[in-house]
Amino acid sequence: MQNIVGDFTSLTLLSVDYSAEDSFWERAKQLQTQLWQDLEHSYVSGVQVLRDLMRSSAARVTVPVVFTSLLANPQVSHGRHPNSDYQERSTFGTDWLGEMVYGIAQTPQVWLDHQVYEEAGTLVLNWDYVADLFPEGMIADMFNTYIHSLNTLAKLPELGHQSYFLQLPAWQQSLQTQFNDTSLLVPEEYLHTPFLTQAQQQPQHPAVITETLTLTYAEVQQQAQQLSQHLQALGVRPNQLIPISMEKGWEQVVAVLGVLMAGGAYVPIDPALPQERRWQLLEQSLAPGDIPIVLSQSGLQKKLEWPEQVKFLAIDDLDTLPTVQTTVTANLAKQKTTDLAYVIYTSGSTGTPKGVMIDHCSAVNTILDINRRWQVGPEDRVFALSSLSFDLSVYDIFGTLAAGGTIVIPPTRAAKEPALWSEMMMREQVTIWNSVPALMQMLVIHASNRANIVSASLRLVLLSGDWLPLALPDQIYSLIPEAEVVSLGGATEASIWSIFYPIGQVESHWASIPYGRPLTNQEFYVLDAQLETCPVWVPGQLYIGGKGLAQGYWQDNTKTAASFIIHPRTGQNLYRTGDLGRYLPNGQIEFLGREDNQVKLGGYRIELGEIELALEQHPDIAQAVVLIAGEPRQGQQLVAYVCREEAEGTCDRTPFQPQDLRHHVGQKLPTYMVPQGYMTLEEIPLTSNGKVDRHRLETLWKTTASTTDSTVESTPYVAPENAIQSMVIDIWQEILKRDPIGIQDNFFELGGDSLLAIQVMTRVREVFQVEVSLRHLFEDPSVAQLATAIAQTLAEQIDPDLLSELAPDNEPQTIGGGTNHG
Repeated sequence: MQNIVGDFTSLTLLSVDYSAEDSFWERAKQLQTQLWQDLEHSYVSGVQVLRDLMRSSAARVTVPVVFTSLLANPQVSHGRHPNSDYQERSTFGTDWLGEMVYGIAQTPQVWLDHQVYEEAGTLVLNWDYVADLFPEGMIADMFNTYIHSLNTLAKLPELGHQSYFLQLPAWQQSLQTQFNDTSLLVPEEYLHTPFLTQAQQQPQHPAVITETLTLTYAEVQQQAQQLSQHLQALGVRPNQLIPISMEKGWEQVVAVLGVLMAGGAYVPIDPALPQERRWQLLEQSLAPGDIPIVLSQSGLQKKLEWPEQVKFLAIDDLDTLPTVQTTVTANLAKQKTTDLAYVIYTSGSTGTPKGVMIDHCSAVNTILDINRRWQVGPEDRVFALSSLSFDLSVYDIFGTLAAGGTIVIPPTRAAKEPALWSEMMMREQVTIWNSVPALMQMLVIHASNRANIVSASLRLVLLSGDWLPLALPDQIYSLIPEAEVVSLGGATEASIWSIFYPIGQVESHWASIPYGRPLTNQEFYVLDAQLETCPVWVPGQLYIGGKGLAQGYWQDNTKTAASFIIHPRTGQNLYRTGDLGRYLPNGQIEFLGREDNQVKLGGYRIELGEIELALEQHPDIAQAVVLIAGEPRQGQQLVAYVCREEAEGTCDRTPFQPQDLRHHVGQKLPTYMVPQGYMTLEEIPLTSNGKVDRHRLETLWKTTASTTDSTVESTPYVAPENAIQSMVIDIWQEILKRDPIGIQDNFFELGGDSLLAIQVMTRVREVFQVEVSLRHLFEDPSVAQLATAIAQTLAEQIDPDLLSELAPDNEPQTIGGGTNHG
């Protein structure tokens, strides 16, 4: 063998686990022990192991880094060779061929091959790598850092007793220092005091505009002060939570201001939530000794049930309450800017929502920064589309009022009606839009091929809370060329937003919109498992620091301690977002998605475990797994996989009816957390290590959702009964790429979402030449119901003779269960 020229390599797979925070020397010993154990199994080569893994896994298995050691050569390992000329000889014995000037190892599927050997008494370290796989300059930075660290360790071996002693390249250290250099003096104020200042300076300026009412700053202040006096008379104190359960309207603005002026903190409870969820949030919000108070509207007093002991105050009926002689200024003396301003509940993995506690100074820091950065002033009008339960509403209300601007509030029925948004925005000359990307996409689709749909007054578009499609900025610019589009990010736990990126031209090579740079007095870090800063290009955990951090989770020290940490070396307070990202060489951060069982859908942060827990509370369900199906930038839906509970040795294979499960979950969770798709399985597939095989479940859904299968619940096919229904089915098949579709099929069960719904209504407008409200599709998402709505609209707008051509019988037409006499 020694007389044959070739590369005779023995490969073994070596697992390198640096998750534990041990010292360098301890990790080196552990790795050496691991290697010796692995070498005991050398008769099964690493190549064979990889082949077996490939056979048993649907995913591609690679081991792209190879460490090639020649230090075990007997000539090298026993010190100086007896021959006096050994130090002058090469390790490979090829010195007789001449001096080596270039060498490279090229092995298929290997990204980087690290060789180590001794050459003439010198330790030689060499990296061969596939240049095209790595960003420019990355390997050079890695190698220089590596050599510097080895030299340092050789001179100062005591550093090996530390867990980390690597030093990033100087340019990266400088870059990251500049990245988080965001310090700026911001006034220490309460969240509501900028509004009071504006009310004194411009009392007659419009503060709130609704569909039917306009209130000036003076009128809003008078109403809020009246409410605060009643709350003070009820004994409201600083840091006491006051639930607000209202539909969209001016009353929400008065309510939040009144609570803060009384010294309390508000907590939104959406009236659309199921009763069980509303009562759960109410109970969680109470501290010992609190009087349960709910602020609402008179129209909801009879619609919603609350526990008997609740003190119900209708904001639109404040004048009927007895006059109370207290002053707001007297209570301000008891407040501190570090007192709570609001608590917003987010989904919790244990089935219990988490209440994020935000104080006054943290929220004020964010809203004043946004106003300063984009020169928001009295002439601006902000379209307040977000729910009060979503923290984008904090800026809609307090950011607008702090700048002296006007809040334009659409009616509740317009929640998913871009036609109504457009009409109101045009009428009121809205200048600022603030929403999740999906809502702006709905407006863009609605406005496609239509003139004068989006007001030219719109100058600033703020988008946050979810993936921002790469095509959306250019679509916005095509409608409003002069607008500025800004991507914002962060977490509810860090006062609305912490990072921003003004979007100019979207580059063709981008995989996503850059996350950007931190806002004023806020910091963003990409850290590894040991909480060390990740180098440029290296993915890590995203942590937020700075002035915007929440105080934790309401009455939950365990969850607070898990998410809000003090960095062991820097002493900084940090929030662990659960998101992944990486630094880019241009000083930006790139967002890479979630790392856990939490997803974002429609801007809402959802713990899948909470939905699974709700499903498993069904008496016939033994196990449930919930996943999100679809691409994050194209349209997604929640899908539930359920197994039936076996009884007395029997196993019922009858599929669950999706409407039954939807009703069950809908009694416990918000609408946006109710899965649209359902599959009944005999058992949940597991991976070889006993974990849920999520990849297998995703494959099951993809392969069965588009076909008729016994495991996928579907509505029995019902053929169209008239021309309108047939034309609607054609539109659905075109957009959903599904066939066949019956008149009773559910649009959302077939894979539809809000954006596809807008596309359907756009095609309806083109085909039938009528404008039909989107709410018809959301209230009853069937072909039959949509066809009925179209027929009724046609009857109102066009010649009855034309309608009779579409539904030719003279007798009243039954369309989807409704009777049309048009």
